[in-house]
Amino acid sequence: MNLKGIFSNKSESTKLFLFVMIVFISSLIGILSIGIIFADAGELKFNQENINQLKITQLISSVFIFIIPPLLFSYFENDQYLKGLGFNSKFKRQNILIILMIILFSQPLVAYCMQLNLDFINFITDYIPKVIEGMKQMEDSAEEATMAFLKMDNIGDLLFNLFLIAIIPAIGEEMFFRRVIQKKLKNILRNPHIAILITSFIFSAIHMQFFGFLPRFFLGMVLGY
Repeated sequence: MNLKGIFSNKSESTKLFLFVMIVFISSLIGILSIGIIFADAGELKFNQENINQLKITQLISSVFIFIIPPLLFSYFENDQYLKGLGFNSKFKRQNILIILMIILFSQPLVAYCMQLNLDFINFITDYIPKVIEGMKQMEDSAEEATMAFLKMDNIGDLLFNLFLIAIIPAIGEEMFFRRVIQKKLKNILRNPHIAILITSFIFSAIHMQFFGFLPRFFLGMVLGY
């Protein structure tokens, strides 16, 4: 049975719903795979003894959430599924300069967004202290994981870290957010600005690091445009 293009005649709203279902199922398979490979995955602590298991766990999670779903969805939606994800787009040399300029000029705004984020959290801490404490614990866990991942003993560790922390997220999140979610929202809402706004919000929220929510939200909007 040929499944290529079976979503082609569906409405844009239905396609977005089907993509969410694919993400859910793929994520569940990823969790089950981690549980099969590492029976004690839920109890692993961020230390050097468990670092390789943690990296593999992170890799599996990233692949099953950000890589597989958009690839499957694009395959089901379009006969030329790689084209739908932008893999045949020609890279223009001037884009390098544009990217560098964006990085340079966005830094002050990112810093300002970070300060606004911290001011807002400090303001609401007295009203919802338990929620803020939970957010702080999540932030500390993320920082602990990052520091554990960045400890490298050889070139192999460096290359794997580049693959895990830079390449996989860059490719996966580009396909997931811009090539699927933002594109579908744009077609549904008929308004690219609202589509970028919603996609940026989802992009920032899905990372579950609320102390950096506004800077990530801002970067999502910059990349969306």
